[in-house]
Amino acid sequence: METITYYKENNLLLGTQLILYAIGSYIQIKVISTCRKEKDKVWQITITNSITMMILFSFGMIFENVTSHVPVMSQYTGEWICFIAAFIYIYGTLMMGVHSFVVSLMKFVFIVYHETAFTFGEDKLKKVFFVVNLVHALVLSIPALIFHDFHHYPEVIECLGIREKVLEHSNTSNAAIDRTFFCKLNDGGYNKDAEPQLSYILKQSFCATRTVWLLALCSNLPEGVLYHYIFRKMRR
Repeated sequence: METITYYKENNLLLGTQLILYAIGSYIQIKVISTCRKEKDKVWQITITNSITMMILFSFGMIFENVTSHVPVMSQYTGEWICFIAAFIYIYGTLMMGVHSFVVSLMKFVFIVYHETAFTFGEDKLKKVFFVVNLVHALVLSIPALIFHDFHHYPEVIECLGIREKVLEHSNTSNAAIDRTFFCKLNDGGYNKDAEPQLSYILKQSFCATRTVWLLALCSNLPEGVLYHYIFRKMRR
C-alpha cells in the first residue's frame, strides 16, 4: 500500500512538473521569438537566459526523477554523469542568478555612456557582454565543480552517494556558515587538529570570495545603483 501511494504521489508530482514546464517553455519561446524580431540592446543576453532556463529545468526534472529511483547512480554509470549534472546545475544557476545584473549593466553602459558605446561600436559591445557573461559563469563554475561545492544540489549528492558526508558536515556547529561560504566536501582529508595548509586556505578563501561576489550580484543592490544613474541620466 505504501509503495502504491508513493508511486501515485510521484506521478502526480511529475505530472505537475510537466505542466509547469510546458507553460514556462511556451513563455520562454515567445520571449525568444520576440527578441529575435526586435533585437534590442539586450536581446542576445535575454535569449541566452531563456535557453538556459529551459535546459536547466528540463534536465533537473529528468535527473531528479532518475536519482529518486536509482540511488547512488554513480555505482552504475561512474561519477562522470554526476559531475556533468553538477556542472549543468551550477552553471545554469549562475547564469540565471546574474541575468538581471547583466541586463542593468548593459543598459547603464548604453544609456549613461552612450557616446562611448557608439564610438566603440554597439554591435561589438553587445558581443563583448555576451561573451563575458558566458565566460564569467564558466570561471566560477569550474572551481565549484573541482572543489565539490554540491551542498545545495541534493540530486548530485544522491548521485555521488555522499549523503552521509554531507550530514556529517551538517552536524557541526558552523554548518550553516560552512554550507554558505566554504567548500568542505572535498577537503582532501583535512585534519581539524592540524595546522591548515596553504592550499586549503587558498581554496576556502576562493570559495568564500566567490560566494560573497555572487551574493552581491544577486542581491539586486547593484541594479538599484545602476538604475538610479540611468534614471538620473534620462531626466536630464
